[in-house]
Amino acid sequence: VNPEPITVIIGMDSGLDAGTAINDTTKDTIYPPAAQFGDATGVQGTDPAPSPTQSATPGSTATFPMDVANNGEYADSYTLSGTVQIPLTDGTTATVPVVYYVDADKDGVLSATEKAAGPITNTGLVQPDSEIKLIAEVTVPTNAAATVPGSEPMLQQTATGDYSTIVMQDTNDKLFVNPD
Repeated sequence: VNPEPITVIIGMDSGLDAGTAINDTTKDTIYPPAAQFGDATGVQGTDPAPSPTQSATPGSTATFPMDVANNGEYADSYTLSGTVQIPLTDGTTATVPVVYYVDADKDGVLSATEKAAGPITNTGLVQPDSEIKLIAEVTVPTNAAATVPGSEPMLQQTATGDYSTIVMQDTNDKLFVNPD
C-alpha cells in the first residue's frame, strides 16, 4: 500500500496590505518515500521467505536473489552497496564486496547472459509500484577459512534512494564457507 500524500496549504499576504485577510494560498503536496529492499519475494510488497544461508567453497561464488521495490508515488533510482567480512585461514578477516547483477529473466538464478551484462551499482529508474529483481554475488577468497554452523558471516547490504534519500538495509543473509 502506497503512503498517502501529505497536503500542506500555506496562506500568503502582502506586508503592504493593510487588511488582515489572507489574499492567496499555495497548496503543496508531499509524497513520502516508500520502498523495500531485501531478499527476493514472489509478489511485490510481501515478506520474503526466511533469510537464506548460501554456501560456497573457497574460490567460488555464492548468490542471493534480491528485490528493490518502489512502493512510493514517484520514480526513483537506488544506489546499491554491500560487503561481507569473511574469516581467512591466517586468522585475519577480508572485507569482500557484494556485487549486484540484474536478474533480467526474474528466475532468481544468475545466468551467463546476466553475468556478461556486467555488475551494477545503481538500479536505474524504478517506476512507482514496480520493482527490479537482482542477484547479489559474493566471491569467496581462495584462502577463506571454513565456517561452522552459527558462525556464518552476514552480508551487510544497503540500497539508498537517489531522489528520496530513503536508506534500506538487508542484514540477514548468511554465507556458509565449506571446506575445500
